[in-house]
Amino acid sequence: MWPALRAAMPNFFMVTDKLGIDPFNERFPMDWVQEGTVRGTGGIHILDYEASTGVSGLYAAGDIAARDRIVGAATGAGGPNLSWAIATGTWAGRAAAGFSAHRGLPTRFDVEPSGTLGVRGRGVNNVDDAVRSIQSEMLPIDKAVFRSNDGLADSAARLDRLWESTSSAPIVEYSGMEAIAQRESAGMLAMGRWAVRTAMARTETRGMHTRTDFPDTDSSQAHRLLSGGLDDIWVEPDTELPRVGITLATQGSAS
Repeated sequence: MWPALRAAMPNFFMVTDKLGIDPFNERFPMDWVQEGTVRGTGGIHILDYEASTGVSGLYAAGDIAARDRIVGAATGAGGPNLSWAIATGTWAGRAAAGFSAHRGLPTRFDVEPSGTLGVRGRGVNNVDDAVRSIQSEMLPIDKAVFRSNDGLADSAARLDRLWESTSSAPIVEYSGMEAIAQRESAGMLAMGRWAVRTAMARTETRGMHTRTDFPDTDSSQAHRLLSGGLDDIWVEPDTELPRVGITLATQGSAS
C-alpha cells in the first residue's frame, strides 16, 4: 500500500522526506496549524453563478470565496475545495471578461475609494508588532478552537483597540514592500474582527465551530451568518436558504 499512499498524498510525504522521517516505521510529532479560510469554509460571500461580490466588476474565486454552499460548516478538504476553485474560477473569469468587454477602455474610473486602514496613508505604527498582536488572538487553541463568550469578547476588545489606535496615527505615504505589508496587516486585522464577532453571534457548536459554553448544536441556527463593516462590525443571518439540486442550466447560466 505504500506506493498508493504516496501517490494519494504527495504533499504529506514531501514534508516527511524533507525531514528524513520514515512515516511508515517512525513516530513523529504533529501539531495544530491554523489555515484560515484556505481549509475552512468562510470567505467572501458571492452572490450568484458569476461569483460576483456586490461590488461592480469585482469577482471572487477559489479559497477566498465562501464555499459553505457545498460543504456546510465543515472543511471541504481536497476534492470539494479543488472543484470549488475550478467552478468559481470559471464563473469569475467569464463574468470579468464580459464585464470588461461591455465596459470598454475608460479614460477614467468613476469610483470613489472606500478603504481605511492600510490605504491612503492610514496604517499601523509597527507592522511586525501588529501582526504578533493579531496572531496572539487568532492562533492559540484556547481562543480559536475552543471558544467561549468571555474569551471572544476579550479578543474582540483587543482587536478593536488595535484598529482604533490607527485613527490617530500620522498620515504617511507608504510605498513598495511597506505598502504591501500595511495592506496585509490591515486585511488580517479586519478578518480577525469579523471572525471573532461572528463566532460570538453563533451561540452553538456546529462543524468546525466549537463553543465550550454552548456545546450542543442548535437547530434554530442552521443558517449562514454574514458579517462585515470596518469601523463598526455587523453580523446578521443570511436570509437566503441553501439551494439544493439546482443546476446551472436552470439558473440560466452557461453550462
